Amino acid sequence: MRVAEFLEDYAFSFGTGDMEALADFYDVPLSLIQPEGTMLLHSREELVDHLVARHERYIAAGLARVKGSSVEEVGFDEGLGILNVRWELHGRSGSLITTIATTYLLRQRDGILRIAGVVRLDQLAGGTALNRRHQGSGRA
Repeated sequence: MRVAEFLEDYAFSFGTGDMEALADFYDVPLSLIQPEGTMLLHSREELVDHLVARHERYIAAGLARVKGSSVEEVGFDEGLGILNVRWELHGRSGSLITTIATTYLLRQRDGILRIAGVVRLDQLAGGTALNRRHQGSGRA
């Protein structure tokens, strides 16, 4: 699977709220490094719970559309690669809710890409109120 197709499918699953399908993009256990701290998600169930909570947070803020932009593929070496993505989350009116910078460690096996690790930073543009509202909740 090409990286562009991978990201398009990922954004579609997130945008439709299908967190079970979104979990298929990940390997577990998964390290998630974010401003609030580091989480280790040990199982698919923990991963799905995390994704549901994150998605609900964005829906509450008015999420209508997800778009990946400023994609930088660092390259693959022996099945591992780094991908930097700037996610833009837009509301129903088309306004920007928040922009999220995410670095993914991707693993490719048998032509299938999976996310093996994540570093996420919020508040690149907009989103300040969203992030402050949920700061310290322990959920990303």
